[in-house]
Amino acid sequence: MSMDGKAGSLELAFARTDCAGNVTLPGIGASQVHATAKVVYAKRDAETWRELLGGENAEDVALVQRLAGRWVRTNASSGDAELSTFGCRLVDPAVLFEEPEAPGISRGGATTVGGQPAVTLTYPHRDGGTVTEYVAAQGRPYLLRWTRTGSDQTDVTYYDFETTNPLRPPEANEVVVFEGF
Repeated sequence: MSMDGKAGSLELAFARTDCAGNVTLPGIGASQVHATAKVVYAKRDAETWRELLGGENAEDVALVQRLAGRWVRTNASSGDAELSTFGCRLVDPAVLFEEPEAPGISRGGATTVGGQPAVTLTYPHRDGGTVTEYVAAQGRPYLLRWTRTGSDQTDVTYYDFETTNPLRPPEANEVVVFEGF
């Protein structure tokens, strides 16, 4: 994915409204996350914490040493927690890419996504560029991939549908409580 022309990535697993995985966002860096409706756990390395905190005073240095490589627990409604886990707030992550009545949908040819036969649907994005959706051609018509060209390029791939994925938060002895990250 791209935000303000800078590349980022999400690899998330969903189980009901919980999610866990890896998130890399421009200006925030890389994090392992586990999010529920009320609590977000994030694990970052020292470099990412330094980038996020932005200071080099003694207090920031001590905070980086305390938090680096540890799971940090914070309220899910804090601004940074919401940004780090915005994809986790969705029961259906595909809603991020819904287009209001996309006129001019064109059905393309057959292709494959991750070895699975797919049909392509292409239409103009409301902010410019072109959206291409790759929908499973066999079995349930899952959205397998969503791409957008233009100034804010995005490429999202979905996989492992209907698999059981038990998401367990970190153990209490691995967690530092912190009221903002």
